[in-house]
Amino acid sequence: MSKEISVIPPQKELAEYKKQVSFVKKAASDLVIESAGDMAKGSDLLDAVKKVETMIIERKEQITRPLMTALASARDLFKPLEIDHAEAKITIKAKMLAYAIEEEARITKEKSRIEARVEKGTMRTDTAIKKMEGIGDNQTSIRTVTKIRIVDENLIPREYLVPDMTKITEAVLRQKLFISGVETYEEKSIVGGSK
Repeated sequence: MSKEISVIPPQKELAEYKKQVSFVKKAASDLVIESAGDMAKGSDLLDAVKKVETMIIERKEQITRPLMTALASARDLFKPLEIDHAEAKITIKAKMLAYAIEEEARITKEKSRIEARVEKGTMRTDTAIKKMEGIGDNQTSIRTVTKIRIVDENLIPREYLVPDMTKITEAVLRQKLFISGVETYEEKSIVGGSK
């Protein structure tokens, strides 16, 4: 019999996590650093904070990892079906659109031919009206949507460009490349460590 992990932590367990977080949060608020001794207290407190963080992360992963695995499995199971379904839908819509466009062109051409004959005098107006009714209507609803396409990226104003910080960081810090408009700088932070 396999041991099941409860999805929702029991209230008692949750209360313990809240108590630990509350303790380190209050201790952090009350901490005053004015001497080397205070720095040592801060370092100890930082270690305590990291232990609470580790405890919370480990428990959270005990709950979420099986769920994420199940979600990935479900996505893998249904992905081929969704792809085939989407392709079928696109194919049907493309064929319907092609027919609707052809039918619209046929109707427009036939109406133009009839109108030209009326203007020329080779067809009476009442006959033309009957023939127009007989042409039929394009029953398919066609919607025209205006979209955009980038034709020259160099002409796009700067406010519409977003730098890829991940690529820039990789290039400059790890590959040691120079990129115009980018500089490195140093920022100080406390490194928490155990004694």
